[in-house]
Amino acid sequence: MSLRCFLVAFSLLPLFTQAQLSLEQATLGQWRQFRPKDLMNVQWKDASTPTCWDATGIQKLEPNGNRSELVGLEQLNRILGDSLKGFPFSYSWVSPDLLQLQQGLRLIQIDLAGQRLVLDYTLPEDAENVHPHSSGKTAFTRGQNVWLAEKNGALRAITMDEKPGLINGSGYVHRQEFGIADGLFWSPDGSALAWYRKNESMVTEYPLVESSPRIAAQRPVRYPMAGMKSEEVQIQVMQLNEGRIQTLNTQGPKEQYLTAVTWSPDSKSMYVGLLNRGQDSLNLCRYRISDGALEAELFQETDPHWVEPEHGLSFIPNNPQQFIWRSERDGYDHAYLYSTDGKLIRQLSTGPFPITDFHGVFGKEVWITRAENNGLDRQSYAIHLNSGKYRRLTEGDGVHSLIPNPTGSAWIDKLSNPLLPNRIDWVSPRNRQRVLDAPNPYVEQGINLPKAEQLTLTAADGKTAVNARIIYPAQFDPSKKYPVLIYVYGGPHAQMISRSWLWGARLWDFYMAQEGYLVFTLDNRGSAHRGKIFEEVIHRQLGEMEAADQLQGLNYLKTLPYVDKARIGLHGWSFGGFMTTNLLTRNPDDFAVGVAGGPVMDWSLYEVMYGERYMDQPQENPEGYAKSNLPARAKNLKAPLLIIHGDQDDVVVPQHSMQFIKACVDKSVPVDFFLYPNHAHNVSGKDRVHLMDKITRYLNQYLKP
Repeated sequence: MSLRCFLVAFSLLPLFTQAQLSLEQATLGQWRQFRPKDLMNVQWKDASTPTCWDATGIQKLEPNGNRSELVGLEQLNRILGDSLKGFPFSYSWVSPDLLQLQQGLRLIQIDLAGQRLVLDYTLPEDAENVHPHSSGKTAFTRGQNVWLAEKNGALRAITMDEKPGLINGSGYVHRQEFGIADGLFWSPDGSALAWYRKNESMVTEYPLVESSPRIAAQRPVRYPMAGMKSEEVQIQVMQLNEGRIQTLNTQGPKEQYLTAVTWSPDSKSMYVGLLNRGQDSLNLCRYRISDGALEAELFQETDPHWVEPEHGLSFIPNNPQQFIWRSERDGYDHAYLYSTDGKLIRQLSTGPFPITDFHGVFGKEVWITRAENNGLDRQSYAIHLNSGKYRRLTEGDGVHSLIPNPTGSAWIDKLSNPLLPNRIDWVSPRNRQRVLDAPNPYVEQGINLPKAEQLTLTAADGKTAVNARIIYPAQFDPSKKYPVLIYVYGGPHAQMISRSWLWGARLWDFYMAQEGYLVFTLDNRGSAHRGKIFEEVIHRQLGEMEAADQLQGLNYLKTLPYVDKARIGLHGWSFGGFMTTNLLTRNPDDFAVGVAGGPVMDWSLYEVMYGERYMDQPQENPEGYAKSNLPARAKNLKAPLLIIHGDQDDVVVPQHSMQFIKACVDKSVPVDFFLYPNHAHNVSGKDRVHLMDKITRYLNQYLKP
């Protein structure tokens, strides 16, 4: 096995004795007590004025890094005539002088130039999916229907469905795969509103049980398992001055996915990506909203593995006949320039560097952030629309995020890396001004973190580089033997290791190293930000290539003289819970203990959209489903295994754990189980401290000397 160890490592060990993390700090403190200093909710008021907010109001950033009050609470309360409670607001600039605020269900617009209130209304308590428009109107949902609040606060029901299983305007469509987060879509000019209309009445109800009442009650959820009947979705639209609902005539079978929903710049048409249930063929179409008719089928994308559209169209300013489309058709997420008649003009971004963020089009340039250095770094570029020439916008190794101004003449550049919690620069083409250089919050608070190091190993195919991370035990002595905790995820759409603060690790990982463990994590093939070729090796065989790469990491660990080969444990959640159980039943003699949280145990019990993308339907891939069926392998389990599940888990339903436990009982195999009442797929809030204490105690029981 080849190994290349990056020289860039970091140690936060000072020369004097410091305090250690408590378990509660390690669980809750990473983004609270130890959150690096930052500027909150940075936005551009205009091309020359970036703003942020804190507890006192909205601040204006100066080029020298200083801040001055732009809009304070006292000023806001004087205009509003009441007292706002602190500043947990979301805010946006409708124009340089028109400020829009949202605090809970209260919507406010203020004309700062005239120091007057433009609108102020509060939505009903049961309002959800709140979508304000700059015009002052707000779309939202109540129950299963879409509602509208006019500028004066008057309420208007847009849909009036009462039949169970019909849901309008919710962003929880297609299980929120394909980048779907919203179910309401304002036209650019605010004259029309579109929404998803989901019919899930034909989807099987899954009986979750709520145990809080004296008599436990069923709380059924619609859960379409792989190979079973799925939901049917339409897109409806209303031109608000007409009041008539029009359904887009999306051709094709009822069981398909409607993705990449985008309004045309003139608010007269909508673009929709029609993805078949097999997820290997996408048609991008344009529909006329006046009658819902198909105007044009622009192009088709097909792939033998899967097509995964996650982004809408981005139109070229001042040229509504051209747009940017993102696709992985050449193996990496790249930007393509198209005309609205469906003709490809040119591919804009190239190379083995997938786009991770698209910032927009400014003048003759498209701005992107892409993954580099085998996915570890994020760097941002401007690409000329005509020449394809790249201009780098960021400076320094690590993970950048960009906030451009409205014209692209300046931008805020945020950077973190293993030695840098957070650095913020105000940048223009000829100037870079430091705005914030966050100190190390652990050193500031007297906390001693162990050393972390990034490694590059070789995957099981003998050629592909995979990233790994080691956190060494506190007061590490290479002449001693240490237990190892392997923290694993391993699934698509996730990356555990990046060249960011703490190398992307959780604070609990450092806590375990502090307690004497060597903590190891590896991003196997199948994980994110390395391109589609890297990811698609998992197709129709979940758990095979991922496990092979994780075992390469295990083999590397066994070459280290300070690793105690008899004390190696596993922990993971969700896909990581699947991988933990997968590895324990695949290589039972290699591991001393495992903790699997919210684990997928049988992919035929998982939902249609995610499951069928990677595994196809069970009747299409019986061999793949059989190989990945973990209850069938329960007889192989030798190491102690703790399974943890939330009783309200509607992502990985509790049946997964129950079936594996039943298989263990049938084969007289010992197994441990803990159920968290009233928790869904993740245990959050104060109960998370209990969770991490439970995991830590279990690992200590079997791995500590």
